[in-house]
Amino acid sequence: MKNYLAFDLGASSGRAIAGYLSEDQQLNISEIHRFQTGMIQINDSWHWNIFNFFQEMKNALTKYNQGNNPKLSSFAIDTWGVDFGLISQNDEILGLPYAYRDSRTDGMPEEFFKICDKRTVYNLTGIEVMQFNSVYQLFAMVKQKSSLFNSTQSLLFIPDLLNFLFTGEKATEFSFATTSQMFNPKTNQWEKKIFEALELTSDFMCNIVMPGKKIGGLRHPIKEETGCRDIHVVSTVSHDTGAAVAAIPAKGKDWAYI
Repeated sequence: MKNYLAFDLGASSGRAIAGYLSEDQQLNISEIHRFQTGMIQINDSWHWNIFNFFQEMKNALTKYNQGNNPKLSSFAIDTWGVDFGLISQNDEILGLPYAYRDSRTDGMPEEFFKICDKRTVYNLTGIEVMQFNSVYQLFAMVKQKSSLFNSTQSLLFIPDLLNFLFTGEKATEFSFATTSQMFNPKTNQWEKKIFEALELTSDFMCNIVMPGKKIGGLRHPIKEETGCRDIHVVSTVSHDTGAAVAAIPAKGKDWAYI
């Protein structure tokens, strides 16, 4: 029997839930740890304290290891959509990630549509236009001539960024990529026309992996800190809405959800 840990992070709180499948294929779950997430204000901007999330998740692993629990096989992470962090050439996180509720994207879709019209954006990405989508966050940085681009080697979305902190491996999970409005679901690739409109190269975007892929094992210092060893970090459906849809107990094509 294999035992798993699921990290579900929302805009105000996070939780770690342990689970396993019984012999009769029934899911058994128990809560291990809860913690606050929430945005923090720095000057006039709203950010996520990604390092606090990381520490609380390590606390959850420690709790699991120190409790009367069977050996953990793997864990996976889901969060809200669109937000990201930037990584330098030296694998350092460049500042705290902005939160999607930050006002820097006010008016950015309308400005972007002057370069790439709204219908084209939708036809290329199939995603509803919302001003906090990743593409408009990047466009805001371009308009503000952000110096962070001078040092950026990789862009990692929030769950992928946490996977990176745990494993040192960089990848973008498919369901989260689709929230960015920079991914083309027809070609299954980052959309070049969107990046051309941004006047950015897509070279800093990471390879897209599907749910279920093993990202990597824990970094050695985390093994020492938490006491958890031989655990794989697995790519799940990392956008929380997608994760909820994936869990709907429906079969075939004749069903719907609200």
